[in-house]
Amino acid sequence: MEVTVLYYDEEQLTKVQHAHLTAQQNNGRPLLTSEFREGKVIVAVIEGHVNVLNTMGDRWGSAEQMAAEAELK
Repeated sequence: MEVTVLYYDEEQLTKVQHAHLTAQQNNGRPLLTSEFREGKVIVAVIEGHVNVLNTMGDRWGSAEQMAAEAELK
């Protein structure tokens, strides 16, 4: 089963990340390996290959970066 997983990295909770995986099934539900789940906060598991165009953290990261660059000037 092809799935797209949306998650936060436990070290960076300001940006939603995603991964495309082939997961085994258990009664129709995808099983994610413990190695994959380690260090992540899983937000959603979506059936199929989803192209994530924009997430809430994208703008936050840009604002932080712009502020840091402005301080260097």
